[in-house]
Amino acid sequence: MITDHYVLTAAQFDGLAAGYGTPDALAMLRQGQLAKRKILLQGVLAAYPGPAVDLLLRAEEADAAVTGEVLRHPHVDAWAAQALRHGTAFGYLAQLAAAAAVRAGLSFAIDAPVSHGWAYLPGLGAVPADGGTVTVTPAVLGADGWEPLRSVELEPGYAVAIEDLEPFRDTYHWRPAPRLDAAAFAHAAALLRDAWQILTRRHPEHAAAMRVLLRSVVPLLRPESGASVSAASRQASGSVAVVITDTAEELSLLLLHEFMHMKLDALRDLVDLHASGAAGRFLAPWRMDPRPVGPLFQGVYAHTGVTDYWRARRGEPDAPAVAELEFAYWRRQSAIAAESLAESGELTTEGERFVRGLRETLGRWEREAVAPDVADKADAMVLAQTVRWRLRNWRPSRTELAEMTGAWQAGSTPVARKSGVLRTDADGEPSGMPGLVGLIRSSRVSTPETADKAAAALLAGHPREACSAYTLRVTTGHPDDDSLIGWAVAAAAVDPDLAVALRMRPDLAQEALRSIRDTDQCDFLRCLGRSLRMI
Repeated sequence: MITDHYVLTAAQFDGLAAGYGTPDALAMLRQGQLAKRKILLQGVLAAYPGPAVDLLLRAEEADAAVTGEVLRHPHVDAWAAQALRHGTAFGYLAQLAAAAAVRAGLSFAIDAPVSHGWAYLPGLGAVPADGGTVTVTPAVLGADGWEPLRSVELEPGYAVAIEDLEPFRDTYHWRPAPRLDAAAFAHAAALLRDAWQILTRRHPEHAAAMRVLLRSVVPLLRPESGASVSAASRQASGSVAVVITDTAEELSLLLLHEFMHMKLDALRDLVDLHASGAAGRFLAPWRMDPRPVGPLFQGVYAHTGVTDYWRARRGEPDAPAVAELEFAYWRRQSAIAAESLAESGELTTEGERFVRGLRETLGRWEREAVAPDVADKADAMVLAQTVRWRLRNWRPSRTELAEMTGAWQAGSTPVARKSGVLRTDADGEPSGMPGLVGLIRSSRVSTPETADKAAAALLAGHPREACSAYTLRVTTGHPDDDSLIGWAVAAAAVDPDLAVALRMRPDLAQEALRSIRDTDQCDFLRCLGRSLRMI
């Protein structure tokens, strides 16, 4: 925690927990971030005394307000943390001091390092230079080749920087883009303005929070997959990183998603929401790996913002056909993940209060009506994604499997456990909407093409036919993940006991199907389902 001096009121805290946050609450988070930077900077100054320290102190004495603005530069945090952790990159302190001195109107000369051909002054811009260092004076702003940090005015009095010069902007998971040329910058600026209009019109509470905390946007290189990726970093509060998308709608969603991450990170620097050293791993429906409580907290909060986006988007005349389905799907998945948080046993008192507030918001949205066919599709998508996650991450213990199959073959009723053993070797990866989940989503727009006759029957609204097809496939020796997922979704409509077994213990069902060959496998799974109902 930063300091006890930055304490949110109950109303401010509850507003953030509801998914939003008033401007005064965001102002407190902003002050907390400046305090965090100053604490980090004190460590750097103690480790690296020299002319840069003297210049920064002169700037502070001359104009504390503008020096504070320089220290609010989002990536100061990333630099200071790296300098203290690795004992490197102390030269950035000269760049920081020079930026503060320029803004404070001081006369000075200081040697600053060159990175990738640029000597960068945080929040101001960069000058091209050869060699390891360059002497910086106030005249640098008018030097040949000076490249200012470019900003986009989103509305009168509020602008965000397009940060494509900062040497520490690689603090995100994705690779940052190089300096944008004039055409690329103009395209990004136009999209940002249009995205901001969408946010202020459709999501005014989120926009009000962004005005306080969001200072810059880092353009990212689009990955080879072509996906529109985005990121936030706890070491770069005030900035989000995004691929510059093709549409303002897509960009507004990315900005909202990442701002939710950034907002929660800033809160976590003031308040402990979960126990330190928490060791549990939990279902996060947007990923295929079990997540610790901290990242799960982040994911729930960010996807509450995603849900809110689709909640508002679905009611507009030009809303895409999938908008209502996206809302129904993400509100359910966010509620499931929030329930996992609440039951984790790893939350502090403040964390429990925060999750209660978040669940109240999600609960209200759960009561909002959606078309019955949309609700059915969303339920099927949630089920398919849940079964896939459990197949990937759970496995029955050898003892459990032996007891279950042994009891069945001996004519006794098998008694199941609620969950399997969580795998420790699961690779972390985002889930996207693989397999049947993506097909169901696509069916909202058009009839998706698939060579899988069982899946085609399911998508066409014939669950009994689909269930029969999946049953034949699985019981004749092909209990692969996709078949079990489809079987679970089809069975949900026609065979409740079978559906329970496949939903709650697909890992055990898969292994049991491979072990039981001389008896009715479906009867075994139905018995398993009845056993699970009693837990």
